[in-house]
Amino acid sequence: MGNAYHRQNSFTGGMITSSMLARNDIAKYASGGKNLDNIIVEVHGSASKRFGFKIIQELNPSKTHRLMSFVYATGDSYLLAFSAGSNGCDFKAFRDDMLVYSKDYFLPYKDIELYKINVTQSNDVLFMVHHNHAPRELVRLAHDNWETKTIDFEPKIDPPATINASPSGHSGGKSLKVKYAVSAIDAAGVESLPIKTNYVNIRDPWVQGAKVTISWEAVADADRYNIYKDTRGYFGFIGNVDKETLSFTDDHIEEASDDSPKSLDVPFKESCYPATIGIHQQRMTFANTQEDGQNIFLTASGTFSDFTVSSPSKDDDSIEFKVDSRQGNEVKYILPLENMVVLTSGTEIMVTGNQGNVLTPTAINAKIQSYWGCHDVPPIICGKSILFVGRYGKKVRDLMYALANDGYNGGDLSVLASDLFDSPIKDWCYCQQPNSIIWVMLENGKLLSLTYLKEHEVFAWCQHTVKGEIKSLAAVPNLEYEDLYILIEYQGKLLLERMGRDYENIYLDHATLLEDTNSLESSPLIGKLAVVDNKQFVDEIDKNETLDNNVTGYCGVKYTAIIETLNPSLSDNGQEAILRKRLSKVAIKLQNSCCLKVQSNTSEVNDVLMPTADDNYTLYSQTENVDFLGTMSDEATVKIFSDLPYPFKILSITKEIEIGQ
Repeated sequence: MGNAYHRQNSFTGGMITSSMLARNDIAKYASGGKNLDNIIVEVHGSASKRFGFKIIQELNPSKTHRLMSFVYATGDSYLLAFSAGSNGCDFKAFRDDMLVYSKDYFLPYKDIELYKINVTQSNDVLFMVHHNHAPRELVRLAHDNWETKTIDFEPKIDPPATINASPSGHSGGKSLKVKYAVSAIDAAGVESLPIKTNYVNIRDPWVQGAKVTISWEAVADADRYNIYKDTRGYFGFIGNVDKETLSFTDDHIEEASDDSPKSLDVPFKESCYPATIGIHQQRMTFANTQEDGQNIFLTASGTFSDFTVSSPSKDDDSIEFKVDSRQGNEVKYILPLENMVVLTSGTEIMVTGNQGNVLTPTAINAKIQSYWGCHDVPPIICGKSILFVGRYGKKVRDLMYALANDGYNGGDLSVLASDLFDSPIKDWCYCQQPNSIIWVMLENGKLLSLTYLKEHEVFAWCQHTVKGEIKSLAAVPNLEYEDLYILIEYQGKLLLERMGRDYENIYLDHATLLEDTNSLESSPLIGKLAVVDNKQFVDEIDKNETLDNNVTGYCGVKYTAIIETLNPSLSDNGQEAILRKRLSKVAIKLQNSCCLKVQSNTSEVNDVLMPTADDNYTLYSQTENVDFLGTMSDEATVKIFSDLPYPFKILSITKEIEIGQ
């Protein structure tokens, strides 16, 4: 019946689930793949072989581990490794792949608690919460000096240690009992709790010349002092003085009824600690205590640990409110975007204020946006989008503010690749550069990736087959992009590994650097290892063998990168589903590639750009045409793969298809 032609110049549809292989009516089918293994889908649409992983250090395999990133500023970042057993948690900090700090039993968390810790960061401090422990801080004092302590919820400035009130000119007549209070205020505007006098008797009514002199002891960090008076059963403001003045004269000043001193209202106590933490509008946010999973608590404005309140309330007081829904859904995460976004186990909620959208004790508006529910895995903020794991752990959704409906909406990002989620998601991380990739670790140790660029409707899933079981992962930025780190159990060892960088050209997993040596003893692995000398693949050699020549390069474990296309859509009426077809030729547009194998669904394997015995390592950017001698079948797919430690990148695949009856 003749030939048909089909070209695929983008892979941004990602890997398509098996139950949708007949859905050539959806837009993503045209840019999807049947199998994308150890492949990076780039935001421009091309598909390339991922870098390998380089061994950084061995860790104790008998403990439960969790990796996190700690980013102070561009170029000033750390990989944190928490290793917990039944008696506490060890801590390690790595900087530029080097261990800079290590301390055993540094934190109180146990192994079963490690992945329930919720964190947020501000500058040099990582704030940590868990239901079973008081909220605490992990503080970087220097590269090699870290400390941890529980959060002190008292104001950061003390009140005066002593106070005295001395009336004069109040003798005779009817008396009135009066109290005074003084608070200290630091340069940042943080006000202490007040110190109060006992009742003193004054004449009622006051007479001319009568007064009360209030004096107090200096406070070291004070910038000024506020003075309050109580004649009506509550305190009101009557004046303030600078830090040099340690007394104040009340000559019948009427107190302000709308300005009172602070009182402390810490909502947490032993066995009632929060499990959720965040930062919003210069306030620390806590939620999900064991007593009530729906209550949210915000510290006083401009502070991260001050739970003081005033009577009557002020806009900068600490805040407490409840996010009600149809069920008792506990608050999982609180995120600061255009508005406060609260993710619970059953709902997604937008919280707004009034003027300027600022939250105050009297301006809290909570509006449910949807009823999907969030898992324990921390959400990721990607630009203006929130990505979160659905309540059962096997769905990934996004959420973004839409001005048109003044709310948040999004979609299911995993529906086209549901086969990949044969186990719930355990953890994930985001590498913004160069290809905006979310790396996902499943509970069974598998590794997935999602290339995500909302504004261009790019969301492409790939699977990554790494020998071993991945236990944790984290993304740590350097000066140009984010490094992906994994903890992987392989050959009975627990290995901390980093994905290779551009200049390293590592296309082996569990790789170890060899520096002018004829021995592989520097590798912690056993068995056969692939050896690359100055970018040239040498051979797979047993760990205990001696090399014929000294090598400058890497040894490690080979992996196979695979791109397998979908059956092409050749018509709008579904005719190709009835007709037999044979893939007769394919044109593959390559960039910086070599050492490929190409196979149609009915043909033998063809070698492409394989070096001859006297060839040096060479990468090619060209179009390669491959002819096939396969037979007629129901499909016309092609598989392109490589198990040698060299890169490849595919820009497009053009098929010539012979159509039969």
